[in-house]
Formats: sequence, C-alpha cells, structure tokens
Amino acid sequence: MRISLIVPPRLQSLRAIKASMPPTPLLYLAAALRAHGHSPSIHDLSLYPELAGFNSQELPKTILKLIEKSAPEIFAINCFTTLHFQSVVQIAQTLSNIFPDIPIILGGAHPSLFPEDILKNCHFVDYVVVGEGEDIMVQLLNVISHKADTRDLSHIQALAYRAGGKIFYNSRENFIADLDSLSDPAWDLINISDYYSDHSEWNNPKKLSFQLAVPILTSRSCPFSCNFCAAHTTMGRQYRMRSPSRVVDEIQFLHEYSGENYFSFLDDNVNLNKNHILGICSEICKRGLNIQFETLSGLHLGSLDNEVIDALDEAGLVFVRLPLEHGNDLIRNKIIGKRLDRDKIYTVCESFKNKPNIRTASMFIMGFPEDTINTLEDTRKMIIELQLDFNQVSSLLPFPGTEIFNQASRDGLLLHNYNPDRLWAGETCLDPTESDFFLKPYAMSIDELKMYRVIFDKLRIPSTSNILVAQSQENTGAGK
Repeated sequence: MRISLIVPPRLQSLRAIKASMPPTPLLYLAAALRAHGHSPSIHDLSLYPELAGFNSQELPKTILKLIEKSAPEIFAINCFTTLHFQSVVQIAQTLSNIFPDIPIILGGAHPSLFPEDILKNCHFVDYVVVGEGEDIMVQLLNVISHKADTRDLSHIQALAYRAGGKIFYNSRENFIADLDSLSDPAWDLINISDYYSDHSEWNNPKKLSFQLAVPILTSRSCPFSCNFCAAHTTMGRQYRMRSPSRVVDEIQFLHEYSGENYFSFLDDNVNLNKNHILGICSEICKRGLNIQFETLSGLHLGSLDNEVIDALDEAGLVFVRLPLEHGNDLIRNKIIGKRLDRDKIYTVCESFKNKPNIRTASMFIMGFPEDTINTLEDTRKMIIELQLDFNQVSSLLPFPGTEIFNQASRDGLLLHNYNPDRLWAGETCLDPTESDFFLKPYAMSIDELKMYRVIFDKLRIPSTSNILVAQSQENTGAGK
C-alpha cells in the first residue's frame, strides 16, 4: 500500500529553534513498511514556515501540494506530545474532508495515552497505534490491503479501532526484543539538507564542517520511574539495544555518503549498559571515523565511570548534557525517583570538566509540588559549585500520563483550568510561551517561583564559561 507518513507543523513555542530535526520515528517506521512490501512517503509539515504555530488556512493547499505525486492510500500522523495534538486533529480533519475514503491512523506519545477516547470523539480517525509501532503498522496495513468488507483485527496488539459501530482496544503483549531485526532508518526518503541550519558557533574542536546534528537512536525504553516522565507508555520499561556495529554502520553511512560529521544520540539513557556504549565508541575509533557527537537527552550518571568518559572523549563527544534534575537530595531521589548520589554528581562533572574538548551542560527542573525556597537554594548552590559550561533549569511541565500530573490534579495544584474528561483533546495548557509555571508548589508562592526563575536564568552561562550559547538553546528542551 502507498502510505503517507505525516509530521505535524512546528509548534509556536519552538519558534526559537532555527531548524526542525529529521523525524527519526517515521524513518524507522517507513523502513519497516518498505521491508514488507509497502510504499511509504514522508511529508514533514514542520519544514514549512507558513504553517509554524499551525496556520490552518495554509494547510489544505500545502497538503495537496505534498501528496499529489505519492497518491496515498492511507495516512498516518505522528503526534509527539500533548502540545501537538490539537494541530494533529486539524490535519486529520483536513485530510478527511479532502480524501473522505482514505483511512487515517494516529500514533505517538499523546494518542498512546488516550486511544479509545480519541476514537470516540474524532470520527475522522480510524485507527490509533499505541506505542512502538513498526510491527503493528505492518500487520495493520497487511489487513487493510486485502480490502475485505469484514476485517479481523483482534490479533494485532496495541491497536485501537472501530468495528461494527463499536470501539475496540487490543492491549499490548510485548515490545520488539531484537532491535537489530528492524531495517535501518529510511534516510533516502527525506532530503537531509532540508534540516540544515547555521552551526558555525557550536563547539567544534576538530574544525569539521557540519550543518546538522544528525539524530541517532541506539536503544529504546527507560527502566526508571521519574515522576515527571511517561516514556514507558510508548516504549515500555525493558531496556533494549541495537548492536554497536549496527549503530556505527548507520553513522558511517551518513558520514561517508551524505557528508555528515556531527551526530546527536537521542536515547534516554545511551550509556545505561556499559558494554554497549563502550562498544559504540570502540567501533567509531576502530573504523577511523572523524566525527563529533553529543547526547541530546543526557547521560545516565549512575552508569558513568572514567573508562566510559575516556572512551566517549576519544570517540568524539564534544557536548554532554547531564540530567541532574535537582540540587536537593530528597527531591531528586525520593520525590523524582532519580536515585542519584550527590557525590557521584560531583565526581562525574569533574571528570568531564577535565576533558578540554567536551563542553558540559547541567539539566535541572524547578517547580515540583514539594519545592520550597530552601530546595531551590540547593539547586542554585549546586549550579555555582559545579561550574559547568551551561546550566538549564526548566520549569516543570506536568504532562498527562505522568505521576506528577496525577498528583497535581489530585491536590488542586494545576494553575490552568482543564476538564478531566477531555485530557484526550490536548487542551491542558502546557505551552511555555503562555506561562512560566503550570502548577503551584505546596509551600511556595508564584512570586517566589518567579524570583527563582530570574535567578536561574542569570546562571545559564557562568561568567567563566566559554560554552557556545547557540548549541544549548537549540537542543535543550524544557521539562526534560
């Protein structure tokens, strides 16, 4: 089947980012579909400035322009977060109006939380794929392609759908255990230069030419239970890895055939398995790849030691994000569930600071229900003591599906009105451009939070730092 895979427009809250990132999930999905005889195409609406912030007037003609050559028989729209869902709904409605006979599939983090509610309330959506989607999409398209009047979908796990006027949801039984069984991402289906932007001010000790931090995924899932995260709803909790050779095969291909010299590891915990990360570094060095890379979501500090740090440095790490989360030990370990010892933080940060080619960035979060002036003072003191190159203190985003959202909802801490029966609709205000904070701590006023917002903003770049601001501002996300 000919299937159009659609990326929603860029959010207005991300307008400071100069370029979009290649859609890694859809590159994997397209590769899996193609390997099973289907014909995918990728249409990235985030590349169109006229749609930024979602311009519904421009949408129909943009969609028609994009898909006229691919003539799709089915649409699939990826919804990254709650923030994207309302624009995804408008895309689906537009597609349904223009092509009423073509089925529409939704997938991604937000639809995975509310699959049945979305089908009940969005008549123009036909299917919702819940979580990891390659195997599910292949099976679904295989059934749809038979064009039978009655389709039995009961054997497809993690799928919500309509049948006989009723809505069904098949629960998930397992995730893909062997990531090497997946085809390499379908990089040939996009024009990678569409994602280029000016990176001339980024840290570049090797003086390489690059215009993109190419996203690379080496593993899936996170086994931990931080209270602000719901990643397990899409990828589960069982940590699964691609083999180091397959990871570096992809890097080498992009380096040699596309001229890419800078890579960004997307994993939640790229170094969680020591042998895995050492294997990747060893492969890069063994093949003589003259590249540089960063860790977009940070490293798992508890798994770091000098052997791993030395290997990362030798292989080409030039920018590292360190998700410390909070300077207060009780909040970091007991409230958030980070389980990260204070001494380990200082030891790891000092080791990275001793590597002249590596720039360092801390990642903290403020505004937990349990925060007080004293706990935020602990974060301020830790920032000053660590003296890293860059410090990001994000305001907490209580996304639906997380423990923190449930807690704030239960205790009346959310600052914006919402209808608990309409969480599926993505109407909960979580846009950083509209508000600095989205919940009120038990023992702090909003004015006190704003005071610390100003304090932390002034500490983003210490006066002794030589970090390159553009690199951090482009790639560091709020609330993560």
